[in-house]
Amino acid sequence: ITERLKSEENLRESEEKFRAAFLASPDLLSITSLSDGTYVDVNEAFIRTSGYKREEIIGKTAQNLGIWNSPDERKKMTEILKEKSSFINFEAEFRLKGGKTIHGLMSASILTIGGKPHLLAFTRDITDRKVMEDALRYSEELYRTVVSASADGIILRGKTGKILTWNKAAERIFGISSEQAFDQ
Repeated sequence: ITERLKSEENLRESEEKFRAAFLASPDLLSITSLSDGTYVDVNEAFIRTSGYKREEIIGKTAQNLGIWNSPDERKKMTEILKEKSSFINFEAEFRLKGGKTIHGLMSASILTIGGKPHLLAFTRDITDRKVMEDALRYSEELYRTVVSASADGIILRGKTGKILTWNKAAERIFGISSEQAFDQ
């Protein structure tokens, strides 16, 4: 009996640790039934970010709620899941209750609850990162456009002295192609 009691206590402790980690995670966590996709549980970050109340989510599917912004992304995710039974860092766009969208980086794996397969999904909101990446991309495009259109020779060297930028005007002024300048 002592061995059984010890096993039960260990199981209880393990469940408490999982529950505490599940609820406290800053990432959006969800557990869905693999057979029909219904939400079994979500954490506080999921509720706070999505704008839904727990009772609006549990028992519904992501399709019912319109959470996947792109049906194609959801289809691709399910294909990966069927093939590998888990995935890491799948990027997708998700729609919140008010219609606003966020970019998420999702990882998931299958776990068994009550003898039935479920999906444990972790989604990190990377919207701010995506906005910064887009701004950086725009800034780089603007920089390239201004440098290449300039009538002045523009040469930029890095800290080591390596040439990073050599525009058409610099080619004309110095008589050296950008390929030659970069090789120096």
